[in-house]
Amino acid sequence: MSPKRQDHNFAEQSLQYRRLEVTIDSYLRPYRQSPQLCDLPVELLLMIADNLDHRDFCHFAAITKRNWVIFRPKCHKMALKTAYLPGLDSIFFPKSWFFRAVRKGNLKTVSSFLFHGVDPNSPDSMGMRALHVAVGCPSSRVMTKLLLTHGANPDLSAIDHAYITPVYMAALTENRTVTCLLMLHGADVRKGHVIHQMAANSDVDLVRHAIFFGADVHDVTDKGYNLLHSAARNPSSLVLSELLGRGLESMINSVNQYGRTPLLEAIGYKHVENVNILLQHGANPNVLCRDGSSALQKACCLNEEDAVGALITAGANIELAGPGGKKAIHCAATISAAITRVVLAGGANVMAT
Repeated sequence: MSPKRQDHNFAEQSLQYRRLEVTIDSYLRPYRQSPQLCDLPVELLLMIADNLDHRDFCHFAAITKRNWVIFRPKCHKMALKTAYLPGLDSIFFPKSWFFRAVRKGNLKTVSSFLFHGVDPNSPDSMGMRALHVAVGCPSSRVMTKLLLTHGANPDLSAIDHAYITPVYMAALTENRTVTCLLMLHGADVRKGHVIHQMAANSDVDLVRHAIFFGADVHDVTDKGYNLLHSAARNPSSLVLSELLGRGLESMINSVNQYGRTPLLEAIGYKHVENVNILLQHGANPNVLCRDGSSALQKACCLNEEDAVGALITAGANIELAGPGGKKAIHCAATISAAITRVVLAGGANVMAT
């Protein structure tokens, strides 16, 4: 098939979908009284309805209260069928019209589908629920509230990923408003290590709210991350300070399955304030990574002058040899003169080979 023909077919299909979207929007129209139609015999109303397409039928059903009583079951059935038709979203993962409406923030269409009985907890083709999708839509707070009002369960996880709950998605995407809204509606913050996403991505107030709602500050993931590991990745040092103030100092030198302590995490993410806070609370600067490198060597390689100075002041072994026998001075010399001066000022052996 020629490219022009393909473009023409795609345009035709897109036009059909746009027309269907207009039809979908018409499902929920406030019915109004029309004196001319109020007294028509039921047989005549049924005859008229049989000759209407979906869109006109929905308008006709909403013209009067009497029409709505007569045609409501059929209108509900029609809406439910339309809700789960695949829309033009992706060749590989087509989304139903209901989920397309949620993703696009189309509150009117979503309200229509919910009114007609669409289950807000049903999964899409990728196993996500409507609340998962609502987190990233343009009107995320209003859409989330609408779904919750119609019975969406904030604790239902994705079909193939038990840890991905709506509140996990909200915390991961730093959607503070929706995260709070889901917690207020009973989202379980102990499920799926969601507190780790908050510690890494959210502000200190949100972390406090999560703890208030039952999050476990001593939670450790399957990969050995405690909350200090996660908070060390947060650009705001307030979260790390908050957690250390809640009795987590005993976990400050814990090593995850990748051989990293919270201090090494903070260095890896170049958060010098977090490095200083961890050192002030007793973090050991000489714990080695799984590859045998030290925190000081990593800070030198990342050109972090302030972190290098803080580590040396805290007692980092400046002559410790890492992978390939390289010491901090070797790492510094390959990065910059400024880092080299800091390491030399800390007492590095200038004759190291």
